[in-house]
Amino acid sequence: MKAGRAVDLGESAVEPWGLAGDRRWLLVDEDGRFVSQREESALARVVVRYGPAAGAISVSADGLPARRIDLPAQGAQLLKVTVWDSALLAAAAGPAADQWFRAYLGRPVRLVYLDDPTRRPVDPEPLKMLGLRRRFGQELVFGQNLIPDSGGVIRAGDAVEVLQTA
Repeated sequence: MKAGRAVDLGESAVEPWGLAGDRRWLLVDEDGRFVSQREESALARVVVRYGPAAGAISVSADGLPARRIDLPAQGAQLLKVTVWDSALLAAAAGPAADQWFRAYLGRPVRLVYLDDPTRRPVDPEPLKMLGLRRRFGQELVFGQNLIPDSGGVIRAGDAVEVLQTA
């Protein structure tokens, strides 16, 4: 879940848009803008576990009972949401999920699921954005987003071979 506590995986399926399930769930505010740990640091204490059903998650945090959240049903309400500068449609997770996060954060939020990850446009010029937002002193802090050539499974400890650099 985007903005939740990091999840360590021993292995993950690789899909055309990245790791299976990665950043498909996210919280949005009343205006549909995604909520990050920058504004809600308490999200770092939300533990997200995947399964047992494909795509389903369970969330837990101190002070609240754990909550299982299934994938939104086919035909679920699509909400217009904004992630940074990208506007896209995401499926509403439903009132029970929204209530759990509202109780935890103490403000109205909605949990949504990016049911079609191809709806989110890819920024072709990330260095410009990173140069503006990701600085530590004079140094640029950079993470790497990769798009796989094919699917498969990746495991912690797998060897990585760099085929090309830019």
